[in-house]
Amino acid sequence: MPLSPSWAVTTRRTGLVAGILAVVTLVTLALLPASDGVEPPAQAGGTGAPAAVPRPGSTAPAPDSAGVVVDREGWNSWTLLDLDTGKRRGSANSVTETNNTESMVKVWIGADYIAGAEAEGRALTDEEWAEIGAMIRYSDDDAAETLWAARGGDAVIERLIGECGLTGTAVSPEWWSYTQITAGDAVTMLQCVLDRAKTSTGTAKLVDEMRAVDPSNAFGIPAALPAGTPVAVKNGWTLQESEDLWHVNCLATWGHWALSVLTWYPGELGQDYGAATCGDVTRQLLLHGLE
Repeated sequence: MPLSPSWAVTTRRTGLVAGILAVVTLVTLALLPASDGVEPPAQAGGTGAPAAVPRPGSTAPAPDSAGVVVDREGWNSWTLLDLDTGKRRGSANSVTETNNTESMVKVWIGADYIAGAEAEGRALTDEEWAEIGAMIRYSDDDAAETLWAARGGDAVIERLIGECGLTGTAVSPEWWSYTQITAGDAVTMLQCVLDRAKTSTGTAKLVDEMRAVDPSNAFGIPAALPAGTPVAVKNGWTLQESEDLWHVNCLATWGHWALSVLTWYPGELGQDYGAATCGDVTRQLLLHGLE
């Protein structure tokens, strides 16, 4: 039987604390770099594992599921947003249950950094754009850490919640990758960035970076769309070794659609299993007549 999402969050925090304490008794804690496209189970800037956070719900009604059936191991949640009409469809848990954002939140870290520069009335330097490009195209954690810290750390996520009107998202202190988010809020975050791109040349350039994501990072939703479909994507993926669970999240926009698929499942199934879940949801939605 799959673990409940809330149990998984508590286990994740407990396992990380135990692991960090064990390492500290031997060596000075060092941050692990990402390898082979897989993000490490910890991130820079934290003083320890994040404390357990609640999984906030929402008073909004559960959106229409559109007849999609996801028969997969572990846990999953999804939301499809029509950017033209505002209509949403999604799984029954899409506004009530959360997952770690992992690297999905990097799209907001970039947008927030650009907004800060624009508020100062200055253009970003080539070096700053290089950091943003590395963060979006190759999911570079060090680049994300630099940009997140420069804008106040947790304040970046607080602005995400406040400025984009998120209702099911919670800060995980000092850990951007452990921000808790619902599938519904994930597409709202993307919509918020896309709306800014209409009036901000910097944010529009950020969205262009999402359209140029390295193929190794563009799994899931893009692979299920018709060949040649222009798509902007920012996925997130981590094998949490302390609990032996993969967390694989997909976030993309094409045409007038925005789609998020959040998953976690047994580690033995591998990253591609989560990518296949994202593709499965996308294909079913296409079969149900997206226009």
